[in-house]
Amino acid sequence: PGAMVLDSPSRAIPSDRPLPSASGGRTFERVVVNRQYKRALRKQEAARQKQPRPQVRPQPQPKKERTRPRDFLKEVVAELKKVAWPTRKEVFGYSLVVLVSVIVIAAIIFGMDYVFTRAVLALFGVEV
Repeated sequence: PGAMVLDSPSRAIPSDRPLPSASGGRTFERVVVNRQYKRALRKQEAARQKQPRPQVRPQPQPKKERTRPRDFLKEVVAELKKVAWPTRKEVFGYSLVVLVSVIVIAAIIFGMDYVFTRAVLALFGVEV
């Protein structure tokens, strides 16, 4: 009746009630807790919370050497040599696809604009 049972590190329930099932399959051992024991647990928790947390200071990063412009340009040229450039035929094909797509989308937008303009003018009874 007066005894308590711990079902988790932070919660006590009366011992005559069954323990709720913990999520994740974790189980807690039943421990009989009296007032004195609970007081000691609270003191330990308070002392643990009062302790300052260790401060982690970021390590200063060593200064990197500056790359000279000549070295930079050499690296750029080296990287550009690694690029898989498209052939003239591929460039022409991709350009044609883009051009046709732009024309089709522009025609669709023009058509929608024309239809909506006519509909709004007809709605308000304006003759053009």
